[in-house]
Amino acid sequence: MRSLAREALAALEARYRYTLEGPVRIEVYPNHADFSVRTVGLAGLGALGVCFGNVVAIDSPKARPRGSFNWGSTLWHELAHAVTLGMTEHRVPRWLTEGISVHEERRARPGWGDDVNLGFLAAMQRDELLGIANLNDGFVRPKSPEQVGISYLQASLVVELIERDHGFEAVLGLLRGYRDRKSTEELFEGVLGTSLEAFDAAFRRHLEERWGHAVKAVQLRDAPERVATGPELVLAAEAEQGDFLAQLAAGRALLEGREPERAAVYLERAASLFPEYAEDDSPHWLLVRIAKSEGDRAAAARHLEAFLAYNETHFDAHLELAELRGEQARRREAAELLERALYVDPLDAALHLRLAALYEDLEDGAGAVRARRAVVDLDPVDRPEALYQLARAQQAAGELEGARRSVLEALELAPRFRRGQELLLELHRATSGGGGRP
Repeated sequence: MRSLAREALAALEARYRYTLEGPVRIEVYPNHADFSVRTVGLAGLGALGVCFGNVVAIDSPKARPRGSFNWGSTLWHELAHAVTLGMTEHRVPRWLTEGISVHEERRARPGWGDDVNLGFLAAMQRDELLGIANLNDGFVRPKSPEQVGISYLQASLVVELIERDHGFEAVLGLLRGYRDRKSTEELFEGVLGTSLEAFDAAFRRHLEERWGHAVKAVQLRDAPERVATGPELVLAAEAEQGDFLAQLAAGRALLEGREPERAAVYLERAASLFPEYAEDDSPHWLLVRIAKSEGDRAAAARHLEAFLAYNETHFDAHLELAELRGEQARRREAAELLERALYVDPLDAALHLRLAALYEDLEDGAGAVRARRAVVDLDPVDRPEALYQLARAQQAAGELEGARRSVLEALELAPRFRRGQELLLELHRATSGGGGRP
C-alpha cells in the first residue's frame, strides 16, 4: 500500500510538474460505515474514497466484498485529486478533476479506470450526455444515480480527447486557468481555441467514431411482459445477428441449458459486436468457462486476456490467467498478473506467498523480498516462520544486514527455532569473512 502511494505521488507530481505542499495522509477504514461518517457525517455514502486536499480517506480492501472495487486504482484516483486540487487551489470544477483522475487510472495500469458500458451507450443513443457547460451537473445535481457514473466516464473521455488533440500542455493550461479564476468559456477559447459548442460537436463525433459500432449493436428495448424461453432467445438471436444483447442472452440460455458448443457460437458473436463489455456476464468470461470445460487452455487464456483488458476488479480472473501463463512457461507474465490481483485485494496473504514462490523461481530477489515482507506485515499466525522466509529472501538478494535483522526478530519470538539459528550462523560467517553462502 505504502509503495503504491509513493509511486502514484511521484508519477503524478512529475507529470503535472507540481509538488504538493506537505505530506499526504491516507486514512484507511476497515468498515465502510466508519468511512462514510468520516466523510459526510452519515452512513450510506456510495463513494469508495474521498480527497480533502492532502488528506485521503478510503475504504479498506476488506470494507466491501472482494471484487466489488479495485483498491489500487481507487487510491491512484484519489491521489490524482490531491494534485489537481493543489494545483488549482481547490478551484478546479468537479468534471475536470474527476475526468483527470479516471484518465490517470487508465494510464497507470492495464484495465484500470472506467470503460464504456451499457449505461453510457444508452445515454449516447438517447442523446442524454451533457455538454461541457453543464457537465458539472452530472456530479452535483444528477437526475439519477446512473447519471453520476456516466458523467465520470464522459469527463474522463473529454480529458482524453483534449490531450489527444491539443496535447497535455492544454490540460495543464486548463488547471492553471481555473486557479486564476477564469471561466470555462474563457479557457476553452484561450487554451483550446474553440467554443464550448464546437467542442461538444467534436466530442460527439469522437464518440461516434470510437463507439458507434457498439451503439448500433446494443439495441435497447422496454422490459418484456414475460421472460422469454431459451428457444425463443435463440430464434431472436438468429433473426438479429447484429444485436449484442440478443446474442448474449441466447448464449447464456444455451450455456445454462448445458449446450456449451451451441452457446459458444452466440457468445463469440456477442464478443465481436461489443468487445469492451466486461461485466461479470461478459461473453469473454462465459467463453472462459466453455474453453476450460473442453480442456482448451489456450482459448481460455485468450478470452481471459480480452476480459481483463477492460475489467479491473475480477480477482479470480487474474488468478486463473496467471495459472495458465505459468503452465505456458510465461512465468514473468504470471507474476505481473498476480501483482495486478493484489491491487484488488492487497491483504490476501496466500497470494503474497504464491507471488514470493514465483519470484524465487524467477530468481527475482527484489520481488521475492517485497512479497515476503508483505506476508510479515499481514501479521501471520506463524510469524517466526514468515520472518525466517523473509530473511532467506533477503540473503538471496544480497541484503545481508536486513536478513540478519529479520532472523534475529524470528529468534526473539522463537529462541529454539533451529533453522533460524542455522541461518544466523550462515549470515555471521558470510559477513565476518568466514565463508558460507554469500
